[in-house]
Amino acid sequence: MKNILIFDIEITGHHSEYIGHLVKYIAKNRLSNKYIFIVHYNFHKNFPGIIAMAKTSDNINFVHVSQNEFIKVMSGKLFQRSFGFYNLMKHYAVRHSVKQVILLSFNIFQFALIFKRPKLLIRGILFRPFLKMDNNSTISQLKHTRKILQTRLFLLNKSISIIYILNDIYTANFLNKRFKVDNFKMLPDPVPDIVADPKFSIFKVHNIEPKRKVFLHFGSLSIRKGTNEILYALEKLDNKTMSKIAILFIGKADAAINDLINLKMNLIHSQKPLTKIVYRNEFIPDNQMKSYFEQVDFVLLPNKFVEASSGVLGHALASGKPVIAVNKGLLGNLVSKYKGGYLIKDGSAREIANAISSCIKERQTYKVNNKYIEEHSVNNFAKVILENI
Repeated sequence: MKNILIFDIEITGHHSEYIGHLVKYIAKNRLSNKYIFIVHYNFHKNFPGIIAMAKTSDNINFVHVSQNEFIKVMSGKLFQRSFGFYNLMKHYAVRHSVKQVILLSFNIFQFALIFKRPKLLIRGILFRPFLKMDNNSTISQLKHTRKILQTRLFLLNKSISIIYILNDIYTANFLNKRFKVDNFKMLPDPVPDIVADPKFSIFKVHNIEPKRKVFLHFGSLSIRKGTNEILYALEKLDNKTMSKIAILFIGKADAAINDLINLKMNLIHSQKPLTKIVYRNEFIPDNQMKSYFEQVDFVLLPNKFVEASSGVLGHALASGKPVIAVNKGLLGNLVSKYKGGYLIKDGSAREIANAISSCIKERQTYKVNNKYIEEHSVNNFAKVILENI
């Protein structure tokens, strides 16, 4: 039996989902190794269901970092945080006598692993690989060059075993060929099989008239998710248009976006009295999340980092709901490939406003995308990460 450390101390969005998938797979398949999950200090409070599922298996152990540890590693500049995360991971690896580590978010470790050579075998998920980055300005070109150099340098580290690229076999193959390695492997971004809460009606809970077209913006609400541009888009829509729609901001918002949402909601409601904007700033139980996706008409997904995959896209496809997304990068490719909705030129407020106006007249119906669900099952995701350890 080997001791395997699984490290992810962030708690929003896919971070908790991925941990839940791995716990379920380990418990269901009775894997023989011992798995130590290093998680956020509030994980047990926010996700008691995952903790309860872990207790059904003798070889799963949850270890919560302290609040002070979390605050310390999250502060400072990027390179400081990289070494902070690395040192914290190494601390728990030594404490629990592990030789293999799975980093559910590899990105923050990149800089530190250029210099550090731990006696560990490391697997990790790399989000937003540089190949899909915009490269049409001097600043973006410089960033692109830095990413190439950074990748080349951390690949010299023999501790790094596998780097997973979500949903993108082309990028994984390209990176292997470019750097003459075989470290990069495609990982299916999982779509969990969730049953909606039959008693939860978004129309009753949020007092939405059935005649309105409902647009959902879900997940970790932030500037990088385009939340601010959606708010600016609503300012551009006239009162007649606003009377025909409801906009739902559902999920945990960062402090800056929380203030902006409250400010814009009050302003728009005062200027356009027929407006219906709903804001629920909290973690959403899985069965209620599924209810939201099943009951809305459209999903707003104007992410700024289009080179990354999106769990929200998976939830939308699994519920047969079209997304509004930017026609760039991996996200744009996935929406196009699986016919998942509407692609806009960019994520600007004007483009989003135009898309919302067009969707009001939409009569096309979308079906659950079974092909995507089969290819991106939770079982496939967990099996790829946990196999051959």
